[in-house]
Amino acid sequence: ARVWSLQTGEPLGTPMEHTGAVVCAVFSPDGSKVATGSLDNSARVWGAQLGAPLTPSLQHGSNVLYVAFSPDGRRVVTAGLDHTARVWDAATGQAITPPLQHEDTVWPAVFSPDGRQVLTASWDKTARLWNAATGRPVGPAMPHAGKVWWAAFSPDGQFIATASEDRSARIWNARTGGAIATLPHSEEVVFVTFSPDSRRLATASGENIWNWPTDLKDRPGEARIWDVASGKAIGQPMRHRLGVLFAAFD
Repeated sequence: ARVWSLQTGEPLGTPMEHTGAVVCAVFSPDGSKVATGSLDNSARVWGAQLGAPLTPSLQHGSNVLYVAFSPDGRRVVTAGLDHTARVWDAATGQAITPPLQHEDTVWPAVFSPDGRQVLTASWDKTARLWNAATGRPVGPAMPHAGKVWWAAFSPDGQFIATASEDRSARIWNARTGGAIATLPHSEEVVFVTFSPDSRRLATASGENIWNWPTDLKDRPGEARIWDVASGKAIGQPMRHRLGVLFAAFD
C-alpha cells in the first residue's frame, strides 16, 4: 500500500509491504496512521507519513479481509477468513480481546460510534455485537436466512443495518439487538449505509454479485432508499443494468 501527495501526485514515504496481496487499507481518524489487511494472514499499522511499521504483524489464521480504526484511533479491529474478528492496540499491536468467534468468514467488522462495541457480519448467517473491551457478546445474534454480506451502525449509534444473501436488509436496535424492520428485495442485498442524520438507509443489491458469471446481461441490480423509523421505501428503486455493489449519501 502507498500514501500519495494530493498536491504533487508523488508517493509519500516508503511502500507498506506485505508478503501477500493487500486487500484493504484505511487511515486512522487523525490521519497519522494507516492500517492494512492482507492475504498473507496479517494486518499491519503504519505511520502515514513515512510508511514505517508501528506495530508487529497482527496475525490471523487466514486471509485478513477488513480493517477499521476505533473512533479515537487507539484501537484497530481486523476480520477475515479464519472466522474471527480481533481487536488490537494500535500503538503496540497487542491483542485487547480474545478473538470474536463466528462459524464462517467475518467481513466486515466495525466499531460503534462511541467505540464501546464492535459489530461483525459473517457468512454464518448472523451479525453480532461485542464488547470492545472484553470481547464478550452483547445481546443475541442478529440472524438472517443467508450469508450476511454487510453490517453498519447508524451515525447516532441507535441502529444497526444488515445486508444479506437472503434478499433482505434488516434494521436492528443497537442497544438490544432486537429486530425493528425487514426490508425485502428482489435480489441479494450486498451493502447498507445510513444517511448522516440516521433517518434514512440506502441499500445496494444484485444477484450473485460475489460470484459473478461470465455473462451478466440478465442479472440487473438496484439501489433503494428507506425510512429507518417506518421501514418503508422512499421513492422508486434506482435500477441498474448490472448488480450494485455500493451506495452513498452526499
